[in-house]
Amino acid sequence: MSLTPGTTAQARPRSGTARLLAGLLRFSRHWAAISAAYVTFGSACSSYGHPDFPVNIGIVGIFGVLGALTVNYGRRWLAAIRNHTRRQNP
Repeated sequence: MSLTPGTTAQARPRSGTARLLAGLLRFSRHWAAISAAYVTFGSACSSYGHPDFPVNIGIVGIFGVLGALTVNYGRRWLAAIRNHTRRQNP
């Protein structure tokens, strides 16, 4: 595809399936990154500080999901909370 000078490429709108797939891929990428960071940096023993402390994979998954949800939907949640409090307090 070649563009002549002075023209811009037109973006085609995504279908519903493509948007869903892109959202799932973004969510899984955030989940994996946050889980990996927790395993890497959060695996010290809370009592002795040894870095070889085993990490529970269930907790890693839960923290990964919570972090990914916060990254993906945090602004929307904060806006909803802000709008709710503004409506209650005139």
